Amino acid sequence: MTLSPTARFILESLSIEEKTCEEISFELGIPNKLVFFAIEQLKLMNIVELNQNRYKININQKSKIIEMLNSKKSKKFEVKSILDAAKEKNESDAEALNISKVFLTKEELEITKGLLNQLNSFLNDKRSKKSNIKGKAKHIFYWGRQSYQDVVSYLYN
Repeated sequence: MTLSPTARFILESLSIEEKTCEEISFELGIPNKLVFFAIEQLKLMNIVELNQNRYKININQKSKIIEMLNSKKSKKFEVKSILDAAKEKNESDAEALNISKVFLTKEELEITKGLLNQLNSFLNDKRSKKSNIKGKAKHIFYWGRQSYQDVVSYLYN
């Protein structure tokens, strides 16, 4: 089963502490009705429980949750949603998404790979350190590279 980005954000929020629907909505900057609807779906899947007006992750379903979060289909859906949002935001914010089609020599490609590896290491280090930073205060980074040939092959095959 695929989790919506909203459901994923809610699970990330609840992984820190139990919260009310209103607290989740405020923390994530998602309208209360959408949060409530997503929580109801998570409750039906037995992933989230209600305890004295506060929602919490059902730890008895931990392996099911991890499997759902890490499924290829779920990750693809999350990436697509993030990139779709970035594409829309790019119309008003030049930092939202930048794509450059460039020719690189073999040496320049190696330098670029090294820079991307440094960025990846830095972000992995930040991710590994537990933080109490709330949802909408976080940042999402995306990067990568593909050969022109791979993109053309994907589009026309």
